[in-house]
Amino acid sequence: MRARRLRDAILRRLREAYRETMASVAAEYGVTPVQIDLSQQSRQVFQGYLTADQVDETVAARYPLLIIYTVSSAHEHSQMPAAFAGIVTIAVEWHLSFRGGNAPHDSEAACDVVEDVMYRIFQNGNWPQLYGAGNAVMFGIECARSPVDMAGEHWRQTVRFTLQFEVAE
Repeated sequence: MRARRLRDAILRRLREAYRETMASVAAEYGVTPVQIDLSQQSRQVFQGYLTADQVDETVAARYPLLIIYTVSSAHEHSQMPAAFAGIVTIAVEWHLSFRGGNAPHDSEAACDVVEDVMYRIFQNGNWPQLYGAGNAVMFGIECARSPVDMAGEHWRQTVRFTLQFEVAE
């Protein structure tokens, strides 16, 4: 349940802050905003340890894709009598796609904007309590990028964030 609350809190936070933050950051960078439907009925947002290829092959999805899943949890027995006291790590993967037959000349611009937006939205570690995650504090966020690959709408690149939370319940 703790991981589910964290994933749901991440989505609530994104739904509240993404559009405005993306518009601002994209304007600063002078690029087109990365548009995504974050609604509950979205064909772009998935919770589960899925690959973008699995989504492409089984769902009529649209890019970009956002896939959120639990990477790990570790009960550290640091607070008694808590049923769980430890670290939960959640992955938030943005799968960006680039159209065109030739390799994209600058896929980094879209990745840079997504990275900056995520850091701005999740900069304050105390946000989880405000979004229904209970007694959780985010203490780290890390970003990694995949190479551009021939997939998606011709070309695809993944920007993967791992968010680490200290949880006690």
